[in-house]
Amino acid sequence: MKLSENKTLSFVLNMILDLLFLIVLIFSIVCAIITLSTHANILGVRLGIIQSKSMEASEMYVGDIVSIKKEDSYQIGDVIAFYRDVSNYDKDIKDLDMSKKPIWIHEIIDIKIDEEGNYSYLTKGTSNQNDDSFYVPYDFVLGVGKVLSPTLNSIIGFVVSRIGIICLIIIPCIIMLIYLTWELIMILTEEPEEKTKYVRPAHPKSTYELALEYYKKYQKPLTIYMNVNTKNVKPITYNQDTKNINIGMYIVKKRKGSDNNA
Repeated sequence: MKLSENKTLSFVLNMILDLLFLIVLIFSIVCAIITLSTHANILGVRLGIIQSKSMEASEMYVGDIVSIKKEDSYQIGDVIAFYRDVSNYDKDIKDLDMSKKPIWIHEIIDIKIDEEGNYSYLTKGTSNQNDDSFYVPYDFVLGVGKVLSPTLNSIIGFVVSRIGIICLIIIPCIIMLIYLTWELIMILTEEPEEKTKYVRPAHPKSTYELALEYYKKYQKPLTIYMNVNTKNVKPITYNQDTKNINIGMYIVKKRKGSDNNA
């Protein structure tokens, strides 16, 4: 009963460990994707986090997560995310390092097309009184920004938060580490099981002596055979039909044709 209970407990603990590992793996992947998506497009979509109150009139609040998708063209009224690097707007963006440039998300209020057909956009925070006073070239626009649903905002916000990382990754990892350490200690300190050995029963007389007594009593020649069925060993017995004597692991048996020599 105790062995069965130990197996059940071990099974339950292994299931819990596998579940924790799965949770850590899933949320680690999610955190990695979210982190990468704030710096580069993944499947054509990039994520950003609102960090100012300039778009509250459009229901974009500080901490909200927005998806950003590149479009072929933009219209007045579109909310776009763009690199704010006014001093370099006249340069080719391919020659610039934009990794540390600030990203703004404002609404387009005017569009300008130059002689070469290049588009640029005047933007404004919907909660601000004045526009941004500069036109953003098309190449510096990351895409249209849209706030995620409240449910996704809450889930993603919790996953990437400090508390979320502690609850979903660090604590499960600590639990797994403790369990694996305990299991390793149990394996190292477990005593090896002693193998059961078969001990041949002791007899007051040797096989030869018993065989000799049998010959003197019955006047029959005898031959000794090994009994391979050690699980059914019986005490010394004499079988009247077969004229055999069972002695521990041996059988004292008459030789064929002995009846003619008797």
